Amino acid sequence: MIWAFNPEMRDFMPVLSPRLLAVQEIIAHLGCRRIADIGADHAYTLIHACAAGLTERAFACDVSEGSLRKAAVNIREHGMEDKIETRLGDGLAKISPGEADLIVITGMGGKLIQDILQKGRPAVRAARYAVLQPQRDLPGLRKALQAMDLTMIDERMVREKNQFYNILLCQNGKSQPYTDAEYCFGKILIERKDPVLRAFILKTLRVHEQIVQTIESAQSIAASGRLSALKRNIQMTKEVLQCL
Repeated sequence: MIWAFNPEMRDFMPVLSPRLLAVQEIIAHLGCRRIADIGADHAYTLIHACAAGLTERAFACDVSEGSLRKAAVNIREHGMEDKIETRLGDGLAKISPGEADLIVITGMGGKLIQDILQKGRPAVRAARYAVLQPQRDLPGLRKALQAMDLTMIDERMVREKNQFYNILLCQNGKSQPYTDAEYCFGKILIERKDPVLRAFILKTLRVHEQIVQTIESAQSIAASGRLSALKRNIQMTKEVLQCL
């Protein structure tokens, strides 16, 4: 738990959600001196990282003036003004190459994360790591990362209430293409036989099988293409489940 880094701050630090706690635990093992949080929102990730001594300098970046004002208030309330700087701008536009050795992007769609990384490629190339927590579009993001010569060196999956979240740790470098199943569910998670992935797959199978039953009951010709795609996806999902 994050409190292990600085337990005397338990009563004063904001509580992190399970997904942000997982992000924090990854950061703790990287040893990065300068972190840029893109779409920082409340800046809790950076506040925790600085309070725990995980980084020396941090940049809270956001395209929203309102979010950045909220972040500035939180930073000031926790006495982190000398460590965390707020910057208003789109994506990585306000981060110069070499200024951050870790880039963190959480709570966005995979397509938006892809766009931010592509537009800010000079800063990404100069960084040691990127920690990404997409909300959706994971298969497409995994493919895009490989196309940008970003290799996924670790992945975690956490359950937060009824939702599942993936956190990707990436590094500059080429990697071999994945199979369709690995793009969909994550090569590292499958190889690790991740128990949270198993729970996610079981939930996904239930949902997809219910949809198939509904479509078949309706006998809709218009939905036949979707039905075939769903059945192929179910078969692929079951094959992954057998590996876990």
